Amino acid sequence: MTQMGMDIWLHLSARMGGLSFCVCTPMGWSPLICSVMKLLNALEKKLKVLLSGNITRIKRLPALVRGAKVDRYWPTADGRLVEYDIDEVVYEEDSAYQNIKILHSRQYGNILVLDGDV
Repeated sequence: MTQMGMDIWLHLSARMGGLSFCVCTPMGWSPLICSVMKLLNALEKKLKVLLSGNITRIKRLPALVRGAKVDRYWPTADGRLVEYDIDEVVYEEDSAYQNIKILHSRQYGNILVLDGDV
């Protein structure tokens, strides 16, 4: 579901008896996140009733932050999405063979990114 630049993903896993929510918003939408969380709480209660209490686990992931100057989310080789505290692009250039980026992270220092791979 998408409305005004906000994505809400709902994942129901009948096999595992789990329920997952993911909310993605642009930066600076904190009041909106609070109202979305209230809606998700109400949805969670209704789903528990509709599914007769068959939900064994509910997991909420933190909201993804979009709209930053430098993308903070980078996929790993095994398909996971990792959030880095990137504060600047140190170097970026397209060579004849690949796209080269050096990003600076407060936690990890300089990070080399070749063709989008960390």
